[in-house]
Amino acid sequence: MGRQASAARNDLEHMLSDEKEQPKALPLSLLEDITDGFSENLQIGRGGFAVVYKGVLENGTIAVKKLFERLDIPDNKFNEEIRCLMKVKHKNIVRFLGYCANTQGEIVDHAGGVVMADVRQRLLCFEYVPKGSLDEYIKDASNGHDWIKTYAIINGICEGLHYLHQNRILHLDLKPANILLDGNMMPKITDFGLSRCFDEKQTEAITKNMAGTLGYIAPEFHSGGDIYTITKKSDIYSLGVIIIEMLTGKKWYPAYPDVDKVLESWMNKLGKSQRVTQLKQIRLCIELGIECTDGNQANRPDTPDIINRLGETENARIMTGVSSLTVPQVQRALEKLEDATKNLLPRRDIVHLMNDSAEKNVTHWQGAAKNLRAAQECLNDNHHIVAVESGPSISVEDCNLREAQECHNHNLHISAVESSPSMSVEDRNLQEALKLIKDDLVGVIGIWGPGGVGKTHLLNNIKNSLDGNTTFNYVVQVTISRGCSVEKIQTDIAQQLNLDEFRKDSDVQFRCRIIYDFLKKRSFLILVDDLWDQIDLQAVGIPYPLGIENQLRRKVVLTTRSRKVCGQMEVRKNIKVVCLQEDEAWQLFKEKVGHETFSYNPRIEDLGKELVKEMKGLPLALVTIGKTMYAKTDTAKWEYAIEYMKQSWYVKDDPLDMERVVFRQRIRRFPEKCLLDVGSA
Repeated sequence: MGRQASAARNDLEHMLSDEKEQPKALPLSLLEDITDGFSENLQIGRGGFAVVYKGVLENGTIAVKKLFERLDIPDNKFNEEIRCLMKVKHKNIVRFLGYCANTQGEIVDHAGGVVMADVRQRLLCFEYVPKGSLDEYIKDASNGHDWIKTYAIINGICEGLHYLHQNRILHLDLKPANILLDGNMMPKITDFGLSRCFDEKQTEAITKNMAGTLGYIAPEFHSGGDIYTITKKSDIYSLGVIIIEMLTGKKWYPAYPDVDKVLESWMNKLGKSQRVTQLKQIRLCIELGIECTDGNQANRPDTPDIINRLGETENARIMTGVSSLTVPQVQRALEKLEDATKNLLPRRDIVHLMNDSAEKNVTHWQGAAKNLRAAQECLNDNHHIVAVESGPSISVEDCNLREAQECHNHNLHISAVESSPSMSVEDRNLQEALKLIKDDLVGVIGIWGPGGVGKTHLLNNIKNSLDGNTTFNYVVQVTISRGCSVEKIQTDIAQQLNLDEFRKDSDVQFRCRIIYDFLKKRSFLILVDDLWDQIDLQAVGIPYPLGIENQLRRKVVLTTRSRKVCGQMEVRKNIKVVCLQEDEAWQLFKEKVGHETFSYNPRIEDLGKELVKEMKGLPLALVTIGKTMYAKTDTAKWEYAIEYMKQSWYVKDDPLDMERVVFRQRIRRFPEKCLLDVGSA
């Protein structure tokens, strides 16, 4: 081996130990040497275009793909594959190490004699992936697959394809044989021989010659036309076939598998402890597979939508290998959560002030508060704002009790008052929501975040923005408090639709049919506010599928505190409503306190800014405490308020406790009036 090949070997070995190294051009002599002259003993794969060999180095093994010499592949096509490979670097894409494009003279037989001919050698080098291809894994389905492993593979393939599409690369030959599995069963997409790299603003390409693998190539390329349009949705179809094949063992086209039968086939393979969660994941995957293989490419989801929906599955932590200790850990957390509810009970000295009637009202309120606390297990993000029982009270003579009263709506189930955030955040969220509502592919949209950040306000703005809009025949808004029944939801919808034949004494099925028959031939938008748990929209009477069907637009927008609920409701796109930035929080607080208060004494403005920082940007806290401090010109009261907040609030995301701060102060001074107000709420 010459000096050039020796140096190239060193480079290649260095690449194996350093993932940051870029692919390089490699001499043919090196590749011949590490494959023992392309020995059959080192052959690990063969296809219609190439043979793959093991390449043995001092510090590891690589895969050398040698294209058949007989193939008349134009230089531009080979260069296109190299260009695509040079652009990609992702854990779910086989790592590209280098290439060889060599032309050399060889003596060959020709016309009864021998001649010297130019022979082009084209080779590609990749990381070696030891577990073989996905098609072998699928063929082994008779032994029964582990769902956790299968789900991880599906996720990995989707993430790899998402990465390609983000980088404007279309694979165009996605199939199990072109997906390899490493030692940890992580999938890696390979073989970019038919791939296309789009320019920055390019979304499609026109071709007269469409190649691919029968069974995985999209149906629009079976039309027999003269030209074909290539888009990302071409890959999405192939992805859907693969997902269905992984779950059922076959391709199914042009039919679709029965979802319930697929679930039944997996039932006995699942562990009991996680069966419910895993069945939800299986249902989601088979539904994704069916959507991806829709004959109309416009109806196929894109990779961001797929990734988003997979991410919403409630047990995504399975992917990262969470140990079995997770279940008891969660149980202990729930026990602590239950203990925490005891702290919500008012002090005994307050209870002694109550008469029997008022005590019943407060007990009702306590029960609702306990339900709210239990629901906090749904929240996935960091939490803030929990009041403690101890500590002195600040003067709240001018505190408006309306906020506390408004907590007691929806059949006395407490829900936080939704305050209006600043206009900039409000407009941004509204525009995002309206954009998603216009998206034909999106059926269910979720708006989620802690209580008090403006979810209900955003939902109201959506409804107001669509007044007079002809996109929907009907826009219906319903509030679903904790424990709300299907019957109650049906009644609210029927009243807004003016369904005369709807009877309150009828059963759920009859009501469902009335609502369904009315909506099935109309475009509608259902706005569902304050969702705590999963509900069956079809049982209510909402026609499916959602999105666009026969030119009819069917949309549902829901608000919830829990991202878990978004996953249960099969939300296709979600908007997280967050707390305000510091400058936005300050503007909202100033508006509620009143500019005159701050102008009275410059020191008050400094104290106000310090107080705002303690409220962590939560609109509900800013509004309620802002009203409490209205016209307070005594700096001592501001200083005391800041100190009280620091001592009384812990970083926890329960804005209802901020309401308790105000209510608690009020009840200490005016118990009779507070109990009267609560009882009438």
